[in-house]
Amino acid sequence: MFCPRRSVLYVPGANQRALDKATGLAADALILDLEDPVAPGDKASARAAVAAAISAGGYPGKELVIRVNGLATEWVVEDLAMAAHSAADAVLVPKIGSPSD
Repeated sequence: MFCPRRSVLYVPGANQRALDKATGLAADALILDLEDPVAPGDKASARAAVAAAISAGGYPGKELVIRVNGLATEWVVEDLAMAAHSAADAVLVPKIGSPSD
């Protein structure tokens, strides 16, 4: 079912302050981002922070989307496993290059 969104906010998963602040923002959807804004050395801790933020709640009425790392990266399998076990509403896979992706 189509659900119009007035605003969608990207929230870097490695920034705990941003994750906390997003609970009070009037965005319709939050994209909790594990990809571009997260340095390679921070991928695991960002993944854990996003999982903890979602499980703690505090985002009522907001659609929660997890943007994982690209399919060709070393992090995508763990990202997808975490997302599958979370209460996120959707998963955003970046850099899709072909129908086989």
